[in-house]
Amino acid sequence: MNLFFLTAGSTRPKINVIETRSRRKMVYSGFPFQLRKKEDQRRISMKSSWLIKRWAKEHWERIRHSYSKAIYFQEMEEPIGRLYEAASKMERLSEINYSLLKGICEIMGIKKRITWDTDYTQIDGKTERLVRLCKAVGATDYLSGPAARDYIEPDLFEQSDIRLHWMDYSGYPEYSQLYPPFEHCVSILDLLFHTGEDALQYMTGCVPK
Repeated sequence: MNLFFLTAGSTRPKINVIETRSRRKMVYSGFPFQLRKKEDQRRISMKSSWLIKRWAKEHWERIRHSYSKAIYFQEMEEPIGRLYEAASKMERLSEINYSLLKGICEIMGIKKRITWDTDYTQIDGKTERLVRLCKAVGATDYLSGPAARDYIEPDLFEQSDIRLHWMDYSGYPEYSQLYPPFEHCVSILDLLFHTGEDALQYMTGCVPK
């Protein structure tokens, strides 16, 4: 079975937000960016090299402060710290997103090919575009987030013999966090710092078979 995963874009991207858990409250950390047009494409860029380095440093320091006592923090501190160091040298939000996504997959042992949608021929239509991308990589199955139900046309996937699956987060297993009760609305880093090498098992536990 071939699977094709696509991260959807948005004019109000959320990837710039990292949600962490402190003793008393949830903490949301963002970084500054600006929208600019280049080569007729909308690109999201950091404002300056100084702000990039400041963002990476502040993010990482806040994460260390929130999770320094987590059971697997010492094990994960070096590889995740390297991701932030690399991100501090990038200018575009898409580059940072790609680097973090690829790096987290490597840490978790997820060996899947990650490509850019711009590597493929683009066509109009939201569902048509997804189906074309699936065909381009030989995918037989497409796993989508539940929010996409508002615009995805299942019939187009069926006509192309591609099985459409919807992610179901309701069965996501809980794990031991520093500050109970359990909080679902956190980032992948929370899972890594609390479960270590077992993190992938918690993720795959909520993926439809």
